[in-house]
Formats: sequence, structure tokens, C-alpha cells
Amino acid sequence: MSPRSSATEKVVRSGSSAAGAERETNATRSTKNFFMPHSIKIAGCTLTIGPMPLALLLSVLLHLALIAAPAWFAARQPPPRPTPLLARLMSPEPVHPLPENAASSTHETISSEPEMPAPPPQELRGGRLRQAQQALSKHLFYPPEAIAAGLEGEVVLLLTLADDGRIVVAEIARSSGHPLLDQAALDAAGHLGRLAGNPRQMLLPVSFRLQ
Repeated sequence: MSPRSSATEKVVRSGSSAAGAERETNATRSTKNFFMPHSIKIAGCTLTIGPMPLALLLSVLLHLALIAAPAWFAARQPPPRPTPLLARLMSPEPVHPLPENAASSTHETISSEPEMPAPPPQELRGGRLRQAQQALSKHLFYPPEAIAAGLEGEVVLLLTLADDGRIVVAEIARSSGHPLLDQAALDAAGHLGRLAGNPRQMLLPVSFRLQ
């Protein structure tokens, strides 16, 4: 072999070695870049993914896209319109007036049942009057102040009796004109207890006379 051929062969081998070394370096860089961590933006979110094979990376990206797609589409859809409310005015039910004969019959029923007035008090006379005055005289006293002042008069008491004759209320039906005499008559009636007879109310005159 000639010296020129040997030199040419060395140059070719050297070039091939350099090209091979460059291809190996590029492949190593690609491999390193592929297996380095990656940052990916999906639906406004940044995801950092560590080194992984390409097939696994694509599978993860596909799953993330399927998960984020419904939320993205829902965010872009316009909000639903509110359902309009329908208001309807209802006319009131007619009020039927009562017939005239019904109103008149009701009025007649009310007016035909008046309240029974209480019977007027009975004024004692004769023997019953004397008996009541005798019972009252046991408890009747002429007030000394009235005697000193020369007061005279007649008091008419209104007595309300229970069913058994007990006096439950005593009041002045007609005054004598002198409070001292009126009060003396009321005090005496309070000690009577019972009176004979069955009237619910009676009038009892009480006289005050100086002798």
C-alpha cells in the first residue's frame, strides 16, 4: 500500500469517528432532554412532570385532557336563563246578599225575645213592715252627733235577699238628707240577718224622730 492511500484511509476513518461521536452526543442530549422534568400548561394550570418514557407521558397527557375538558367546556357555556314567573290576578268570589225575607225574619226573631226586666222591689206593708221594723230597732241607734245637731229624717233602704231570706246587700234607695242618719240605718240593716218572706228585693223605711 502506498503512503498516499494510507493517509487517505486515516482521514476517512478520522471523519467517520468524528461524525459518529457527534451523532452519539446528539442522541445523548436528546435522551437527557427526554428524561429531564417537563412543565406543561393545561387549562391555565402548570403541571411539572418528572422524567418518564414517551408513551407514558402521552398517556398521562391524554387522561389530563379528558378530565379537564368538561370543566373547560362548562366554563365557556353561557349561564342558563331564569325561568320567567307568571302572575295571574284572580277575581274575588261574588258575595250573595241575604234575601229580604231572611233578614226580616232574623230581625223579628231578635226583637220578639226581649230580656225580661227584673221585678220592682216590694215595699213592705202591714204586719210584715212592723215585723221588719221591730227586728231593725234592736240594732238601730240614734247617732249622738245627730241628736246634738237636732237632725231628723227618714231613710228608705233597698234590701236584696237570698233564697233563704238572708240579707246579702243593703243600700240607700232614698236618703234622709243627712249622712249620719243614712249610715246608722245601713249599720242596723247589716245586723238583721234574715227576714221572713220570699221577695228578692224589698224597700224598708227607717224613721229618725227626736221626742
